[in-house]
Amino acid sequence: ARYVRGAANGASSRAMVSIQVPGDFIDLHGLPMKALDHDVCSLTDVRIAMFPHECLDQIIAGSPKDARALWRLTMIDASVHRHWLFRTSPLRALASVADFICEMDLRLHNANEMEGAALPLPLLQSDLAEITGLSTVHVSRVIRDLRESGLCTVRDGYAEIHDRGRLRQLAGYDPSYLYLPED
Repeated sequence: ARYVRGAANGASSRAMVSIQVPGDFIDLHGLPMKALDHDVCSLTDVRIAMFPHECLDQIIAGSPKDARALWRLTMIDASVHRHWLFRTSPLRALASVADFICEMDLRLHNANEMEGAALPLPLLQSDLAEITGLSTVHVSRVIRDLRESGLCTVRDGYAEIHDRGRLRQLAGYDPSYLYLPED
């Protein structure tokens, strides 16, 4: 997860601004900027590969095709950030949580990280609250409503989606911002 730190009224605060999935290239924009304006932390056990800036510079200089591929990853990352802003502003609570679950479903499916029908979602309700701009109590109610409506069950670090079509409809979910390859 990526967190932006800030200070409001003299108090330190943070805001989760993204969740990465296996295969994501994190923070390519750090190459030209030479610094990050946020923290990166792990919510679960992870394996990472580091790419020194010198190696990325060589890849970019040696192959316009690879340079465009890296630029594309940066643009998709920016698109996801814009969608997260959208998720925390005009959506109703139920639609906001449904939207996040739909996003993770598609991204993890695309990364071949599904565990049968279960979507790994190792987040606390407080994490979901931060992601959706809701209170933890409100997230708890929304999770109950999703379960009782037969759309999705979230528990023990997993989400089981019972009706993808209806869940996407509830969220008004349009995955085009992810620029996933077409099957």
